[in-house]
Amino acid sequence: MTYSAHRRYPLQGRKDLLVAAASRFAPDTVIADLSDQARLGLRGSGTPQWCSQNRLPFPEAINGVSEADGLRLARLGRYELLILADETGVFPRDFGALPPRTYSAYRGETWGWFRIAGAGAMDLFSAMTSTPLEATALTGKTVLQTTLCGVDAVVLARQTGHAFAADILLDIASSHSFIEGCLSL
Repeated sequence: MTYSAHRRYPLQGRKDLLVAAASRFAPDTVIADLSDQARLGLRGSGTPQWCSQNRLPFPEAINGVSEADGLRLARLGRYELLILADETGVFPRDFGALPPRTYSAYRGETWGWFRIAGAGAMDLFSAMTSTPLEATALTGKTVLQTTLCGVDAVVLARQTGHAFAADILLDIASSHSFIEGCLSL
């Protein structure tokens, strides 16, 4: 999967909005726009076979997350999978062709991706939603499908020691509304 340098994202060039929204909670809190980073979505009953062909673990449960080769695989439905690249922003290798009954979910093209992190990240996240963060949701092994700032979102949250971070994926057309919602908290 390749991301075009010519592609425009809704908040491209608007880092000022991200900084303004994050800094309201703590000076070192960050909202990063990762919408140009590699991610892949798959659907269909052949998705577990695709994982097997690519030596990747298909998460056991819906809303479960597995990790392998610098990838996080989040199971969003019975046969729906979201695959996020690691911090490098690229997939470590090319994947094989899609087997029968496996279809692209176009997550790279249709979802915006944001990461909140820093000292005030937990406070910022808590202000965005009424969904309580259970201890299990902070292991990085669980997906939260919830509403943040009035926008439906998929969240992979993780707490390591005192550090909290959350990857937030939402409809790319709602990216600006999401940040505006953060600014109004």
